[in-house]
Amino acid sequence: LICYPNHLESLSCPLDFTGNSDYDFGSQLCKDITGILIDTSQRESEPPDHRVMCIWGLCTLVYENLTHKPNTTLINEVTRTILPFCTSSENIVARAALDSLSALTPLYTELTNLDE
Repeated sequence: LICYPNHLESLSCPLDFTGNSDYDFGSQLCKDITGILIDTSQRESEPPDHRVMCIWGLCTLVYENLTHKPNTTLINEVTRTILPFCTSSENIVARAALDSLSALTPLYTELTNLDE
């Protein structure tokens, strides 16, 4: 699902039966997925396993974003969301955050070039 927005960017579908408004898969779906992952990961009431899945989903989102059309704002938002989890009192959450940030190290060159 995280990869769909980049592969379906020219696809849209009606939001209602009147056809007055369309849902744009290229832009809106990416924003919706990102919002859901960030919101769910930050909810303390969520089980740790759910938060771990969201952290890894966010990491995948960075990879997908850098592969296609890098969005610096989105990448910064995602990494700023993951960073505080590195000090989580829940070991599984902290480990996922650290591992996901470590998984981004092969993208170091691409990430540093975003600032230029």
